[in-house]
Amino acid sequence: MNVRLIEPAIEEGSYCWLVELGTRRVGVDAQAGWCMRIDDRVVMLDAESKLMPLGPLLGVPQAEFSAFLQRAADALPLWAQRVRAFPKEALLKHIFHTSHSSYWPERALDWLAADQELWPQFRDELEAFSTNKVMPQAARQHAKRILRETESH
Repeated sequence: MNVRLIEPAIEEGSYCWLVELGTRRVGVDAQAGWCMRIDDRVVMLDAESKLMPLGPLLGVPQAEFSAFLQRAADALPLWAQRVRAFPKEALLKHIFHTSHSSYWPERALDWLAADQELWPQFRDELEAFSTNKVMPQAARQHAKRILRETESH
């Protein structure tokens, strides 16, 4: 799926659209936070189970996406608080909890590796991932390294 980071963001009424995922737009609602427009309806991304469509964002390097969000927040002061509240932890947890192949979990692991502040919240997921024989050995070892680092702090 094509992922396009929208710069400058598209302000549309109470919405500010920041990302295109194919035909869907992802952004923030002025009152309720992150949301996705699917056809003519808007779905609030307020629960881990609703984040599945955001998986393709993990194809964008974490540092690039974080820098994009920072630029958007800087350019849009009225939206900045909502933009900075991207549900990264919930997205990564959803991927770790629901994926049956290694593709998305490996990308989630890359994003997690780049954000040490989140590591303590992912002990259970890293433990499960590191012992899941379906996942490639190198990825399991990567998860074990992060887990060891988390436990040593």
